[in-house]
Amino acid sequence: MDLELSGKAVLITGGTDGLGLALAKRLVAEGALVALCGRDPGRVRAAEASLGEVGGEVLAQPASNAGAGSTGSSTTPAVLRVVRSIPSTTRRGSPTSN
Repeated sequence: MDLELSGKAVLITGGTDGLGLALAKRLVAEGALVALCGRDPGRVRAAEASLGEVGGEVLAQPASNAGAGSTGSSTTPAVLRVVRSIPSTTRRGSPTSN
């Protein structure tokens, strides 16, 4: 099936396992540039390696970006880092930060 995704950029949050990783593999196989993030750095690296075996271009970033003394994590900074890494020719708009 050709989803006409060659050269398109796709961001998947929580793409390190399960449905997110399965979707990422399918999109990479279709020729999309896949950017993903997840909370566990080890799983992010494993997903990136797994997707590299499929072929294509993959950007992966850990999403936990909590500062010292913080009890939570924020995916926003990680997502923005991934989006900013996507070549501007594949983006429709530019990300904004608060």
